[in-house]
Amino acid sequence: MKIKIVKIKAKRAFNPTKIPGADYVVNQYVGCQHACKYCYAKFMCRWYNYGRWAHGLLLKTDHVNHVSKCRIISTEQRLTRS
Repeated sequence: MKIKIVKIKAKRAFNPTKIPGADYVVNQYVGCQHACKYCYAKFMCRWYNYGRWAHGLLLKTDHVNHVSKCRIISTEQRLTRS
């Protein structure tokens, strides 16, 4: 199966999350090619226009530029922009 790859510029490198034990996550891409039957992330394709789940990959670029503008300011690992 051929995967459609769509490149976009990342708005930020670290995204706030509600995952227990984490304040931020790094999502360099959205999508996959596996189409697992019980995938928890299938709903993501409704926000991105690359086709059906497991048929496309949204690749976020510019992460290096965003990371270089952030720093950890405490042991709680809060991120701020320099």
